[in-house]
Amino acid sequence: MGSAGAAHARRVADVALAHVSHDRGEVSVVLAAGSCASVVQERTLRVSRARAALQRASAGGGGGTPLADAVRRALDELGDAPRERCRLVIVSDGQATVDLAGRADPRTAARDLRVQLDRAASRTARCVFVPLDARGYTPLERTLAPFRAAGVVIAAD
Repeated sequence: MGSAGAAHARRVADVALAHVSHDRGEVSVVLAAGSCASVVQERTLRVSRARAALQRASAGGGGGTPLADAVRRALDELGDAPRERCRLVIVSDGQATVDLAGRADPRTAARDLRVQLDRAASRTARCVFVPLDARGYTPLERTLAPFRAAGVVIAAD
C-alpha cells in the first residue's frame, strides 16, 4: 500500500474506532501483510489499545496481501457475539495476492476472498470496505466486484 496509503489507512481506521467507541463496542485489529494475517489486538473495549495496535501494525507490513485470511481471522475474533452487534471494516487496496494456504497466487487468493466475504456478510450486521490507493486512483470495478457480490458496502473515500 505504501507509506502514504498506510497513513491514510490509519486516519480512516481512526474514524472507525471513534464510531466503535461511541457505540461502546469492542474492536480488534487484524493486519493483512506477508504470507498470513495476524491479530495485532484481540477484542477490547479500550479504543486506546486498538489505536496503539493500529499504529504498530501500520509500521509493519510488507510482502503480500492475505486479505481472505485477514477477513477469516477478523470473523474468528467476533467469537460468539450476536450478529446484530458485529461490524467489519476492511481498509485495503482490495488486491488479494496471497491465498488461505499462504501461496502468492492472485487467482486462488481472489477465490478465497469471495468465500470469506460471503461469510462476513452472513456473520456481521454490517460489513464495509474502504478502498485505498496510495496514488489516489479509483479502484477498478474488478477489484470491487467480490465486495459488491457479497453485499459489502463500499465506502466513498
